Amino acid sequence: MNNNFKNCAKIPSTTTTSFAESATTQPCANVLTVLDAIRDENWELSRSTIHTFPHLAFEDADPHGRKLIHYACIYEAPLCVIQTLLRANPHGPASRAKMGCLPIFPALRSGPEANITLVNLLLNSPGVPELMVECNVNGTCPLHIGAMHGIPVDVLRAVLQTSPQSALVPSPRDGVTPLACYWYRISKSKLGVKALDALWANLTRGIVIPVKERQHLSESWEKVALLLQAAYHGFLMSSSSSS
Repeated sequence: MNNNFKNCAKIPSTTTTSFAESATTQPCANVLTVLDAIRDENWELSRSTIHTFPHLAFEDADPHGRKLIHYACIYEAPLCVIQTLLRANPHGPASRAKMGCLPIFPALRSGPEANITLVNLLLNSPGVPELMVECNVNGTCPLHIGAMHGIPVDVLRAVLQTSPQSALVPSPRDGVTPLACYWYRISKSKLGVKALDALWANLTRGIVIPVKERQHLSESWEKVALLLQAAYHGFLMSSSSSS
């Protein structure tokens, strides 16, 4: 998991000061001030500047139409920085760049390191659930990205609970769905057909499978089960109903 979310305690809080009060303590800033601070991972400056000048959260941070929330997700900003951006612009996570990417795209591109707290904040933001089935200009929706990069089970579950229909969103380019995308990822990994045959042969011979390998196998097939549930039922079944 991304440990940056644990760094908020090290950043002095600015929430006890109003926007008007804090504006008198800082010089005027523009969106590039915060963008540079985010790129430099200067989280204290990032948060305090956004708090003082909340309108910056609405502005494009680059010529490609990405906002500061996009960059905060790209650079895995601490939770307190994300929350400050969301207080300034609650609709920021629903902002699509010119290429069609939402901030959740880079959040899911972190793959195994994707942070469930960040993903939930983005998924619960106004307008985001409806946009989870929309593809960018490259023909991928957010779940395509998550499937390609191997997001953790809890993150996959959160995405599918919010947008179960995204499991079957076909890419406009080749028709591949996130379900097929993840299946392809497994087939090309150590969990491909030959590897599974070898595991089964070892089990039938009573050979002990290493714990790490068993955990990897279990997690991968749990992801397949979640994707199949969402694709077939249109929702995720509870543990009791799926047993």
